Amino acid sequence: MNLIYSIIAFTCLAAGSAVEPLYSNSSITTKSSVTTTAVNSSVITIQEWTGLGCTGDMIEVKDLSRHYGWNIIALYNMASFTISRPLRGREQLDFSSESSADSCGTFLRSYWPRDSPGCVDSGTFRCIKMWPN
Repeated sequence: MNLIYSIIAFTCLAAGSAVEPLYSNSSITTKSSVTTTAVNSSVITIQEWTGLGCTGDMIEVKDLSRHYGWNIIALYNMASFTISRPLRGREQLDFSSESSADSCGTFLRSYWPRDSPGCVDSGTFRCIKMWPN
């Protein structure tokens, strides 16, 4: 019986050493860094200010793309914003304000990829939503 187990174990070890792994440590590192780079290049950060010209109190959402389709509500009225990169493809950024029934009930305007980045005076808003249009 021990002889059979020894033969099976030897066969498995021999077969395992002849088979090349799908990824070596270096190729795993390469593949993960490529993926990380691709993900990081799509990250978009928004900074919102209470005053015009990107002045006053500021709040920042570090990775707006993680919240696609969700309303992000500021605690107080905001008046201007900047984004870390231009919107791409079908990305759209919507701005809303508070209504009597809903924190984001009054749609104000959309910000599109064709709009230039930089400080944007957008009028008073409380909610933003980024989504693929």
